[in-house]
Amino acid sequence: LAGAVASDAVAQMRDADPVAAAALADLVARVRQRPLSVTEEVVVTTREGELEESAPKRTLQWTNVPGKGLRADFDGFSLRLADGRIQGIHSSRDDLAIDLDDKGSAYYALLEQFRDLPWPGLALAMGEEKPEDCAMQLHSRAPWLQPTGVEAPADGPAGGDADPGRRIVLSSDHEQMWIDVDPASGLPSRAEVVIHSGPFVPEGIELVFGYTWTFRPVEDVDKAMDLSVRDRERVDMVAALVKPPEAPQRGNAGGGLMPG
Repeated sequence: LAGAVASDAVAQMRDADPVAAAALADLVARVRQRPLSVTEEVVVTTREGELEESAPKRTLQWTNVPGKGLRADFDGFSLRLADGRIQGIHSSRDDLAIDLDDKGSAYYALLEQFRDLPWPGLALAMGEEKPEDCAMQLHSRAPWLQPTGVEAPADGPAGGDADPGRRIVLSSDHEQMWIDVDPASGLPSRAEVVIHSGPFVPEGIELVFGYTWTFRPVEDVDKAMDLSVRDRERVDMVAALVKPPEAPQRGNAGGGLMPG
């Protein structure tokens, strides 16, 4: 797979549009401008021809405090990325934690732990500053995206004096993305990623990721990064934090393989 990804990169990478790159750079700057507490939601839909099936909604809560770090909670994980370290625990157990050097990049330390990281907000908050590089971090299954256009949102107000905001368009040969920017705050409000080909989806399948964001001020900046990992045994991978399911009870004293 790594070879396929590398060989595809040159063929499908598109040149960034300067106007779209500037719009994405402005969006990144707005997200990182002040402390923000954020609810980011995603619904993943699989399309095969006219058939569609959507998975249950997933939610990420994250708080970014410029100069201090980022706190994130999703899928039972609670994570702190600050002071050059990535720390984390899981709700399934209270005896383990990770506490690792982020090797100079909080975003890549997180990606190395989770691999599949379908949260564009995290890249906007702590990814690369250069928009062309940040674009490739927005979605772990859409690594070739580049900003290629700016347009009005499809369902924005028509006519009148109301500002419809803007839609930043990103694309490659295998994927498309758009991000709607709220005209009042300059922050992202909605986004969609469509992966229609390439090594991350089977032939004939489309994966659609639909996002919404809600932004709030941080109530207590001094406590926003709090996450205690004291008195916990250290492990090196987040997967080890999750308590395994209970083994099924053996029905008899005989030998043989257990299910699973």
